[in-house]
Amino acid sequence: MKGLNFRSEAGVDVLALYEYGWQGAKFPVSAGTPSSGKYGTSRVINYNVNNTFTYSKELNEVHSFQLLVGQSLQKSTAESAFIQGQGLPTDNFQYLANAAQNTAFSSSLTSFSYVSYFGRLNYKFSNKYLLSASIRNDGSSRFGRNTQYGWFPSASVGWILTEEGFIKDLGIDRAINFFKLKGSIGKTGNSEISNFASRGLYSSTFFGDRAGLYPTQIANNDLSWEKTTQTDVGVEYTLANNRISGGVDYYIKNTNDLLLALPLASTSGYSSTLRNLGKMTNKGWDIYLNTRNLVGKFKWTTSFNISFYKNKVTDLNGQPILPTGRSLNAALVGQPLGIFYGVPYAGVDPVTGDALFTLADGTTTNNWSKASQTANFRVLGNPNPTHYGGITNTFEYLGFDLTVFGQWSYGNKIYQSGGVFQSSGFTNFGLDNQTLDQLHYWKQDGDITNVPRPELDMNNGARTSGRYVSDGSYFRFKTITLGYSLPKAVLDKFKISSVKIYATGQNLFTMTKYQGNDPEINYTAPNATTQSANLANGVDYYSAPQAKSLIFGIKLGF
Repeated sequence: MKGLNFRSEAGVDVLALYEYGWQGAKFPVSAGTPSSGKYGTSRVINYNVNNTFTYSKELNEVHSFQLLVGQSLQKSTAESAFIQGQGLPTDNFQYLANAAQNTAFSSSLTSFSYVSYFGRLNYKFSNKYLLSASIRNDGSSRFGRNTQYGWFPSASVGWILTEEGFIKDLGIDRAINFFKLKGSIGKTGNSEISNFASRGLYSSTFFGDRAGLYPTQIANNDLSWEKTTQTDVGVEYTLANNRISGGVDYYIKNTNDLLLALPLASTSGYSSTLRNLGKMTNKGWDIYLNTRNLVGKFKWTTSFNISFYKNKVTDLNGQPILPTGRSLNAALVGQPLGIFYGVPYAGVDPVTGDALFTLADGTTTNNWSKASQTANFRVLGNPNPTHYGGITNTFEYLGFDLTVFGQWSYGNKIYQSGGVFQSSGFTNFGLDNQTLDQLHYWKQDGDITNVPRPELDMNNGARTSGRYVSDGSYFRFKTITLGYSLPKAVLDKFKISSVKIYATGQNLFTMTKYQGNDPEINYTAPNATTQSANLANGVDYYSAPQAKSLIFGIKLGF
């Protein structure tokens, strides 16, 4: 058997959004209350072209081949414009041309493109030996003109032991229904940076009635793909007459040419420049298990998965990435990427109520400025969990079914970045509602507490430190669904194939020691740079808790 197939796809996706809004005075316009109008447009155009050629052939029902080669192209352009006018004569003249003055305006244009060439070969021998190999050549406009393309090969092998004659001769096919050994190695590339990260950029400015330019970013013509080589080995199995199935995988991922911002001396006129300057290793275990525990009238099935994960930065070209501003995330050789690194919090002086911080020599001080010198910084916690996973149990009996899904994370720390405002004893002039633990602040000599005496202007412990790093472990009952399906005898009378009544609860109960709103967080600042997005792991900044919800419904099948 053989087959030949060519497929070509091309498309243009256009998202055009026009916003037209007005803010007009409700009363006759007078001095000091001018009406205003604003108008904005935005447009995104995305082009896609994909071509693939596939050839398949089978020989003597023993050898099976499939070859695929292809090409893809993507180009995306986004542009927007905004203008605002103020001083409209009346609400009946709602055009910008009628405005006394234009008070605000802006426009932007950005684009990126990818081009890829790829091929893949799959081979199977006697349904028990499996081989796959592929290679890609990907190019991105985001990288430097010297290094826009990268090669990314991969290969995998598999051996289905239960198809071997010597295994079948053992007569254990009911005990071991399926068993497969597998392994793979491959390289992938990361291009998630800003569209013009490799370019020398300028911004415009005005000097009276004259326009000018000033440099804002250094060009890097050698900026290239962040590359990850991953090796996997594992097994898949089905046991006990298909009642138990699962798998175990072990992986090692070595990442080179990390895309990180290299700090520069302020005398250069720049704060940093994006470089391929580091290496990182990830390794861990993925284990999953599915069981049919009871199979009679009362049915019970379980699905379970757990992942163990370790991350370590192995090289930064001698240049650690230290926290800035209110951040605590850092990149340090020998530590996980995004490790919390900063001023250790030592609690509260029971005599004075002052917040205390630990110095490098082990002594303490109530002077945050003194403690916040880099020489006193210490590792404050790991935002990465030791393990995480989920478990689902499903029960069925006489038309009723109950599904309970829970998930967890264990061993990770969370930095409550908003704590300097939300857990600060009203020291930020009372602008933020405070967390409940602030009720236990120090009041008098001898009080033992971890919450210092409130003091205006954030002067007593309400600064960036290990005070706001806490245990982020949790177990959450994510989803619970109870349903009832009407019996077939009832449905046949009404010529309906199925009717199910159900109720679903989400985020109903969480077990955690975390003091913030929700331990299941993944915060990224709205204007995050590539650097902050890569490092800001395990940060909670005013994260809203996930809502608890109850959903009731009926499903009908005709």
